[in-house]
Amino acid sequence: MLDWSFVVNECLKYGINIVGTSAERAISSSWSKGEWANYHYHSEVGHVINLNPHINRIEVARVISETQGIKVAPDEVYYWLWFHEIGHATQKHFRNWKNAQMDYHFKKKGTSEDVARLYRKGEKAADRYANKRFLEWKAEGKMCRFAAAKKQPAA
Repeated sequence: MLDWSFVVNECLKYGINIVGTSAERAISSSWSKGEWANYHYHSEVGHVINLNPHINRIEVARVISETQGIKVAPDEVYYWLWFHEIGHATQKHFRNWKNAQMDYHFKKKGTSEDVARLYRKGEKAADRYANKRFLEWKAEGKMCRFAAAKKQPAA
């Protein structure tokens, strides 16, 4: 998982109010197959990021590495996922998608394709943000303490 001091610093920097491992949100209270993390904004509590504790980190690392063209190790998966969700919290694409969803469902404006297009655009933007932040984080020599412990020579 993530280093606690890293999480606290990121939450303060980006205004994240709640971090958890629950899949709970308006549409479901359980993790969907293939869902690794989620971000949502709740009007009463603010920004919420949840990370799925049940993922297969080896498989997720493989998928991220293949689809994003960067090397992500299993011990680094939650950092990349964190940066991806922060990308949603800090960029306008998520708000645009949510507004399109509301317009489509409640005001009958736009089409489902409009909503899907904005969703894809937001996911691509969050991926780009995650890749950038992840590579910066790695370049600074940061890593989770579990990975660092593995790399230390035995005494």
